[in-house]
Amino acid sequence: MIENKTYNILMIAKPEEEVFYLKNYLDKSIIKTKVTSVYSTTDAIKELKKQKYHIIFLDLGKPGETASTKIDQILSFSPSIPTVILSNKTDLPFSISCLERGASDYLIKETLDTFSIYKAIRHNI
Repeated sequence: MIENKTYNILMIAKPEEEVFYLKNYLDKSIIKTKVTSVYSTTDAIKELKKQKYHIIFLDLGKPGETASTKIDQILSFSPSIPTVILSNKTDLPFSISCLERGASDYLIKETLDTFSIYKAIRHNI
């Protein structure tokens, strides 16, 4: 059963890291979405000033010092919007650190499927 509401999703990922393509996991028969993709936190902040989003997916690519900076920039600008971290790294201390910083969820890209994306959207909004 599809919901009538359309969820606005902001996807932040660098073009070279956009191996994970969120739209491939969204089943239109389950949930209506409008996905806007940007390639930097600077572009994301500009987009957040223009439009209301229900949830943010932040693809970290390879976590490191810049990953923490990306997380802090997005969470400090939009603390009320659920932000789901997408990563290839199964680093428990780093994932806990993301959640402690204010991320609403931390998902490992290689384990994702349609159901886990739908669940992340439903549980975090």
